[in-house]
Amino acid sequence: MDVNEGYFVHFFSPTELPPLRKHVVFVLDVSGSMEGRKLGQLKEAMFAILDDLDEGDYFNLVEFSYSVTVWHLDLAAASSVFSPLNLHQYDEDEPKPHPGPTPAFPATPEYIAKAKEIIRKMRAGGGTNIHDTLKTAIRVAHEGLINVTSAREGGKVPEPIIVFLTDGEPTVGEVRPNKILSTVSEFNEHPESAIFSLAFGDDADFVFLKRLSLRNSGFARKIYEAADASLQLRDFYRQVASPLLANVTFAYQPGQVEENSVTRHKFHTLFAGSELVVAGRLDPGLSTPGSWEVGGSSLDGSTVFPVVRKLAASSLERMWAYLTVQQLLEQHEAQNEADSRPYLDQEENITSTSSMIDDSGQDSKEKALKLALQYSFVTPLTSLVIVKPNETSSVDSEAIHPSKYLSLLW
Repeated sequence: MDVNEGYFVHFFSPTELPPLRKHVVFVLDVSGSMEGRKLGQLKEAMFAILDDLDEGDYFNLVEFSYSVTVWHLDLAAASSVFSPLNLHQYDEDEPKPHPGPTPAFPATPEYIAKAKEIIRKMRAGGGTNIHDTLKTAIRVAHEGLINVTSAREGGKVPEPIIVFLTDGEPTVGEVRPNKILSTVSEFNEHPESAIFSLAFGDDADFVFLKRLSLRNSGFARKIYEAADASLQLRDFYRQVASPLLANVTFAYQPGQVEENSVTRHKFHTLFAGSELVVAGRLDPGLSTPGSWEVGGSSLDGSTVFPVVRKLAASSLERMWAYLTVQQLLEQHEAQNEADSRPYLDQEENITSTSSMIDDSGQDSKEKALKLALQYSFVTPLTSLVIVKPNETSSVDSEAIHPSKYLSLLW
């Protein structure tokens, strides 16, 4: 931890922690637009990703286009299939068919081989039913471990992760992005499954997928249609392949930190190779923080990490401001202005960025703009204006070399 001039920045990146077991639900788009090269690249990437699953992990395979199929690896005929046509035959108040739970399958060579064979036979065709697919994937993540008794030995249930890949926009069933987001928020509770989205190609709605992931403790990535698309998919998976801690919380003693100054301090998951950063202002009159700690759920159970270093550093105020601006912009993207207020009010407890800053109701975009202008940050809300002198005969490249000014940021 760095402390200086009334500000603190807390870096957290523990080492030598064994990875948590995980339950990964792979949700793959096989609609008509995936035909050809993209489907081939997806298959190539999935073969490698399945081989990277660790012993003790579990997984499920979901494919979707017009309908949604949850594959049963022991008996393909027992696989669950959702079809919007079937659902439309029921009145709004009438119970709709609900397929029985498909067990999560252990990442053994036998089941990995079965999954590869299913992926090898996948064919593209049909529309893009994102609404029913996400509801189904969440159900699979929540219920998939019910019949796997060994998964609950010692109370250590694998960490649920949904990897959602699509190359298009919703075209079947519910197609309104805000309504889809609201439905996902309603379904994805107790426990919450982190949703990581992959936008494959230029036709995917990356803005929607980014909001989807931000609201569900994940992140989104764009996969470009190029020769290395398969490698891009594998690199993405490596970022989430090794969760180390779940439900990470930075705890600061009351009266030591200025109220509403702390950036986001609760995180769904910490992955290997990543770092969590929290910044804030100390309470006026307090120069040195007391006994602070970070807690989370590790493979060995509940674990607490005390703060072991307190170092003086310069310009922490600007680092605090930068982190605050970045997270306010994420909050604004997750809660887009086009959202309807009733949906947002129901989702406050599941928005991954909802715990940061404050609950005053002030628009996050306005707060981000105010801070960006105050500290002269270039952001999507602000700009950098360079005025060229009227009389300039030459430019001294050495005088304006960027390396001379890198140290001025902090």
